[in-house]
Amino acid sequence: MTMGTFYEDSVNKRKVTIASYPRSGSNWVCYCIERLTDLIIIGSDDSEERGANITQSNPKAVIHKTHGNGTDFWVTFPGENEGYFLIVRNHKECIVRHRRIDDQPIPINLVLNDLQGLPLSDQENTDYLAMLELYDLYLGPKMLLYYEDFIINPKEELLKIVEWYEQFGGKFNKDDIYNFVDNIADHKKKSLDRYVGIHLGVATGGDPDKLRYQSGPGHRKEHQGKDGNILPNTCKQIDNHIKNKRPDIYKKYLKRFEYDGYN
Repeated sequence: MTMGTFYEDSVNKRKVTIASYPRSGSNWVCYCIERLTDLIIIGSDDSEERGANITQSNPKAVIHKTHGNGTDFWVTFPGENEGYFLIVRNHKECIVRHRRIDDQPIPINLVLNDLQGLPLSDQENTDYLAMLELYDLYLGPKMLLYYEDFIINPKEELLKIVEWYEQFGGKFNKDDIYNFVDNIADHKKKSLDRYVGIHLGVATGGDPDKLRYQSGPGHRKEHQGKDGNILPNTCKQIDNHIKNKRPDIYKKYLKRFEYDGYN
């Protein structure tokens, strides 16, 4: 049974959807949520380690993780009073790193293909802009988390997260959060070890100094410049694409990521 099927079959059980474009740090965020609340996430790496069927039957497994790459998400979201928790990372960083054709340079049109927005022409494809537009339109309980803020200010962001999850039955203790942050290096290592064990590799590893870094071999060379940063021309093409398509969404949610010469 696939995670997509789990998502669809559990529509009456779901209380929260965690959505993100790939390479946005969702596994690390989910690791933290599962350890600081008593809620369980279907689709997290822990779910795979526990065994998907065991996770599915657990009454606390009311959160579902998705990248929006399946009709089950677009057809069944939202359930009644379902929460929408969206993780957002610099679009230029995560899309360029995720999109690849083996070891060949990435054509810019392949990058822009994941920024088509609503309505989706292909619901099997993950789309960064569409998930953000859905968030903007959604009138139910919702929270947006910027991955960059989460990495730089984990204590402050974790407090916001666990307090938001209280409405769905989550419980937390502030002392546990403080202890977690005091030992965050150990937790990050456990999360990365788990991630590597399942996904066979890691890129930026939650390093605050690599929030704009493009790791990897030749398949990114067309867009990768000095110190691993994305080339200015690629940044401008991606930004201009969103500005032309949805200037309001860009200004409201993505202006903070506008290319600034990496100063």
